[in-house]
Amino acid sequence: MPHLLHSGFSSLPPETQRRVLYLRCLEETDGSATVIPLELRATASRAAESEKTDAAFLTSRAATLAAGVPATWQGKLSAATGKQPHPWVRWLPAALCGSAFLIGWFTNELGPSRTINVLSFPILGLILWNLAVAIFSLVAHWK
Repeated sequence: MPHLLHSGFSSLPPETQRRVLYLRCLEETDGSATVIPLELRATASRAAESEKTDAAFLTSRAATLAAGVPATWQGKLSAATGKQPHPWVRWLPAALCGSAFLIGWFTNELGPSRTINVLSFPILGLILWNLAVAIFSLVAHWK
């Protein structure tokens, strides 16, 4: 089986990538071959050998393995591969970095001495966290 980093894995559609990764994880954690028998793994590899690209090999092998997975795992497979990530997930790291930069930039301009007390922000964060937990506890208690 080709290594995922060196194959055409990134060119696959996201749902196919999730299926390939799920089945690979299932194979690696199934050391005793109770979920996916060794014969099925070998059959899937042999059936996919004729594919010309690594991406096609991975797709074909995953399809063969998915067809042979026991019924108890079929529901888990469809649940794991059917989830779509939220659209904002890919923008979150850039948004966090940008907001951290802007907060740092503007806090530098605060105050007449243009210095920042390093301890004030962590203490303020702890106070806000405790306040949020207290409010959450009160709301949960009332419900």
